[in-house]
Amino acid sequence: MAWIVAATKPKAEFIAKMHLERQGYDAYLPLVVSPERHDPHPMFPGYLFISPDALEGIWRPIRSTVGIVAVLMNGIEPSKVPECVINLLQRREEAGVIRLRRREAVAQLHPGQAVRIYEGPFSGFEAVFQRESTRDCVRVLLTYLGKTMPVDVPAEAVA
Repeated sequence: MAWIVAATKPKAEFIAKMHLERQGYDAYLPLVVSPERHDPHPMFPGYLFISPDALEGIWRPIRSTVGIVAVLMNGIEPSKVPECVINLLQRREEAGVIRLRRREAVAQLHPGQAVRIYEGPFSGFEAVFQRESTRDCVRVLLTYLGKTMPVDVPAEAVA
């Protein structure tokens, strides 16, 4: 089983999730809290995940849901995230949010340096360190689904 990835309008993740759930879809929006930003905010801004259980092969109505821009596609099929990745995120949650912690070794990383991600949804992937993005996260360039994109990951997850 794999979850479908949907792109949302800017800052519309919560609205999109609410409207998907009203339609009977099981939507997952991982939230994070960091020491300098205490309000829960999306781990992957502009994206959320939709369970295949509720879809039964019918994913096209998602595109017209309030707050949704598109379903990410891989050819003619929706792009999917393995269920184990979603389960890993859900296991890291405490009271509905993932709490991020700082890793001191980040200070030793340099822009352009190759790093490996050791935990989280991108565990096992290699990436290129760009910069520290927040006190608890680093921005890396990750090649995933055929595209290179900047991704913020917990600082403790890279080395």
